[in-house]
Amino acid sequence: MAVWRVGGAVVGPVAFGCCLCAARRTGAAVRVVRYAPRWERVRVRHGRCQLDADADQPLKHLGLRGLPEVVAAQRRWAGVVRRAVRAGMGPGEVFALAHAVVARWRDQGPVLGA
Repeated sequence: MAVWRVGGAVVGPVAFGCCLCAARRTGAAVRVVRYAPRWERVRVRHGRCQLDADADQPLKHLGLRGLPEVVAAQRRWAGVVRRAVRAGMGPGEVFALAHAVVARWRDQGPVLGA
């Protein structure tokens, strides 16, 4: 496990891979980790978001079945990236901005009466 932690410091964020995809490809239940930026972690096919790989992390993924807006946003992501690149921005910059906006909404709490 130490190898992917060191690699994560060099290459970037490490996430648990999709166990359903891995099982389909290998025919066995295996634990998979992969280097993936946060904007590439939603598995639309399986309705899951892969979490940061950490030895102390009990969860490997979050189910998105009850969050269709997250799945829809992931489907639109490729178009967002194309437009961002044309405007001179990278996907990391766009994701950081979107993440900041959502975090701000979350911090403000639920909107009453909406």
